[in-house]
Amino acid sequence: MGYYGFRQRVKGLEATLTPRIGEMVKVRFGDAWKIYFDYLVMRFGGNSQAQIVKSGNTLNDDITWDDCERVFDELSRDQAVSKYFSDSFTMHNLLVEGVNKLASAI
Repeated sequence: MGYYGFRQRVKGLEATLTPRIGEMVKVRFGDAWKIYFDYLVMRFGGNSQAQIVKSGNTLNDDITWDDCERVFDELSRDQAVSKYFSDSFTMHNLLVEGVNKLASAI
């Protein structure tokens, strides 16, 4: 599965989780739920809450870091969500590895 397969997978994950996030938070519009999704990507990717906070403030619409962390805590307990993120990051790493091999062969 190449780049486009990976991209489809991540878009599918976002399309599935965004409405679910919407059910978990007080903010009532989809664009704000994407902020939560982006936070999830960073957390499932191995960043701590402190690292994300330190990287800059991307929050708005009354979203707090603590609420983002609450959503992460809840969704990280869902084995299907955790596995989907884990598999997606594995695919990403394989793509990076392939690109690096191509670049070194040039």
